[in-house]
Amino acid sequence: MCLSPDYVPAQLIGRKKKITELARIFKPLDFKGYFSNALVLGYPGSRKTVVTKFLLQKLIKHFESKKIMDHALKWIYISCKIQHTEKSILYEMIRQVDPATKVPMNGFSLDYYYSVL
Repeated sequence: MCLSPDYVPAQLIGRKKKITELARIFKPLDFKGYFSNALVLGYPGSRKTVVTKFLLQKLIKHFESKKIMDHALKWIYISCKIQHTEKSILYEMIRQVDPATKVPMNGFSLDYYYSVL
């Protein structure tokens, strides 16, 4: 299981500074209900994905326990190595947010995908 790309350890050693920096972006969720966008960049193998997934799992537990949100908080993960066009990223976002939404992958403008999202 630990070699699975979906595996997130219970603790991340040596990443406290990065987790704190990323958590600061999400802090306004505590009192405003929204946050700034985050773009996580780095070299391959620098643990961007696991740090982000780790933090988001912790944030969801935090907000669920405080019952701040009037709706469920959900995070999605999209590998831009696989989904590398704007249209394919939007399509994947729609698919992960609401799997019941049936939107064709081709034949529509970007505006259409944004409107569905």
